[in-house]
Amino acid sequence: MTRLHPDIPYNLTDYLDLVDSTGRAILANKKGFIPEDLPPILNRLGLDETTWLDELNQFKFQDKKAIGTVQQLKNFIENIKKKIKADISLIPALE
Repeated sequence: MTRLHPDIPYNLTDYLDLVDSTGRAILANKKGFIPEDLPPILNRLGLDETTWLDELNQFKFQDKKAIGTVQQLKNFIENIKKKIKADISLIPALE
């Protein structure tokens, strides 16, 4: 069981279920609302519950910076490259 914090008596999947249920209970015109027709959070992220928990356990111990499906990781890398290029191009203007 993966605990979020030693003092919090929930494992991660229970917490995500709680977040999902809470979002579905919020009024449609309020921030955080999740429509009933959307699948659960892990499904929307394209993550299998077992795979997610395995990855999360490794994430803590291997100093990983990103987690997700292969396509999500590829998109993350492309976004990081764009941000790095933008940051580099801003340096001369800031000096």
